[in-house]
Amino acid sequence: ASGATMYSLWRRQRDYYFKEQYEATEALRLQEERYRHTLDGMLEGCQIIGSDWKYQYVNETATMHGRKTREELLNHTMMEVYPGIEKAPLFAVLERCMKDRVAERMENEFSYDDGSLGYFNLSIEPVPEGLFILSSDITIRKKAEARLKHLTDVLRALRNVNQLITHEKDRSVLLHRACEILTDARGYDSAWIALGDPSVSLHVVAESGIGDALGNVRDGLKNHQYPECCLLALKQTDVVVIDNPPVTCTGCSLAETYRDTAAISGVLRHADVAYGVLVAA
Repeated sequence: ASGATMYSLWRRQRDYYFKEQYEATEALRLQEERYRHTLDGMLEGCQIIGSDWKYQYVNETATMHGRKTREELLNHTMMEVYPGIEKAPLFAVLERCMKDRVAERMENEFSYDDGSLGYFNLSIEPVPEGLFILSSDITIRKKAEARLKHLTDVLRALRNVNQLITHEKDRSVLLHRACEILTDARGYDSAWIALGDPSVSLHVVAESGIGDALGNVRDGLKNHQYPECCLLALKQTDVVVIDNPPVTCTGCSLAETYRDTAAISGVLRHADVAYGVLVAA
């Protein structure tokens, strides 16, 4: 009887132990599910990078930030997913956080496979698994700031050109200095001016920021073979904006020079008579 009693007590204790274990495990599972559900629904990108640099967790926002699917990220190292990332300034910060177990905040410029750029505020925290990273997309803000700075630089350049016109009497010096002002103020990377009768031919008389790359365009203008920027400008009275020169200006030797920027062109007129073209990018 005593043996049966002991066995009954042992079974009761065992059942109680396994019940506690099950309840603790279930509570942990539910807590992890709530945690993951919270992270999955966050507006910020969330990712956990293991000590082996493998992605252990990414939420939907993080996949959009990186333009990769969960399948492309999870259980793959950062170096496998983004070849060359170990050479980026971001990776040096991640290594310091991983090694020294310190938190960091930084602004990161990220280059995508298609050459476009994204900008993100990153908050990096050491966690037992490795690193926990929160990312906020600030690309729109950064582009707006760059646009505002560009407009400010352009207005400064135009003001300086206006001041130049009031006191410079030598036409050649005036045109060369006008191109230099447009580029010196960092409103534009390059500028050139061609003068003549557009119905006959044009001749480049001043440039800044281009150099030898202008040679083919210079020769074409003499033979009435105008690049697309000039043709578009001559068809209208307003300034022409070319957002993507490599696409719009196919065949032009300057298309590659203008690959990472937009270009503007306009006809120089006096008394409603066209006497030249100004192009800047």
